[in-house]
Amino acid sequence: MRNVACPECAGEEVSILAPGRYRCKSEVVYFEEVLVDDPMARIAYGTPGMRRERVRKVRICGHEFHADAPMSGEICIGTRDGTACGAYAVGVCQGSGCGRPVCSRHGTYVRDRLECARCVSAEEVARAARDAQNALERKRVETESANARATAVCQQLANATDPVEILAVIRDFKPGIRNPRIGPWDDPDHRQRFLNLLVPAWQRYLTARSPEHPHELATFQGYAVPRRAGNPMSSVKRIPCWVQRHDSDEWAYTADTAYHLGSGYQDWGNWSSPPVLRGVRVVCTGVLPQSFKVYGRRHLYHCFEIMDSRPLTGSDVLGLVNQGHQEISNHGSNPRAPFQ
Repeated sequence: MRNVACPECAGEEVSILAPGRYRCKSEVVYFEEVLVDDPMARIAYGTPGMRRERVRKVRICGHEFHADAPMSGEICIGTRDGTACGAYAVGVCQGSGCGRPVCSRHGTYVRDRLECARCVSAEEVARAARDAQNALERKRVETESANARATAVCQQLANATDPVEILAVIRDFKPGIRNPRIGPWDDPDHRQRFLNLLVPAWQRYLTARSPEHPHELATFQGYAVPRRAGNPMSSVKRIPCWVQRHDSDEWAYTADTAYHLGSGYQDWGNWSSPPVLRGVRVVCTGVLPQSFKVYGRRHLYHCFEIMDSRPLTGSDVLGLVNQGHQEISNHGSNPRAPFQ
């Protein structure tokens, strides 16, 4: 190849883009004025100062230009459809079994070989097909790996009896997040399978740990609210529960049921008879409902009425564990005797 000089910087280090088309890779030296710290200003004035300084810098030219290329007597047929473009050829396509004469416009250097537009297009199509096939293979491998990990975690949760292990598996469940240890849970079947295992796991956790519970589900049969806190009576059935707020609603959860709580607000005159409680209420642990006086009226204290109930779901268990219910997060054991 004959020497070609860049018309911009006169450099001769060039790369061939196509026959007759080049890009300059020569280094260009230039100078630029910059502001630097002036130590004499500190000596003379006692304060920082700046001064201008001329700095030598180097950059790559990058100029693209055309140069006359030797032409043959053949007409270029290196277009995409193989038709003649009307220009004289400057080279021969080196594509696989091609050999078409090609001009500077329809010729491109690929890995230091001159190829026509048709060969370049065919290679791009083949590369796109290979990339698509590789992407499908990666997706298949990722899906099989994720399914295997999800199945293993579901099996681990189904067999877990240790309370620490149960909580650890539940806390690692993050739908929609690619967890490198157990996820992703993109498959709805695997996600639903995991949710279906949460309630039995929650019940095993309560049996093994008996975590502290600040509230109880009490069943009353004609209990008259006193003015002072009373002691639990043997006739009152009590079940441990955990109260959690969702938006503006309060919910209480037991081992197998979720209860939608009302406000529990009730008041009456100081000379009126106190209410008589019947049915299920949520009260503070170890304390029966009592009343207190505010502005001449008495108000019910330590008591929430039940608005509605439904079976406990896996989403309820996730909320209790992952949203950080304090008693469960602290993993404290209940020092009281088991409930009868």
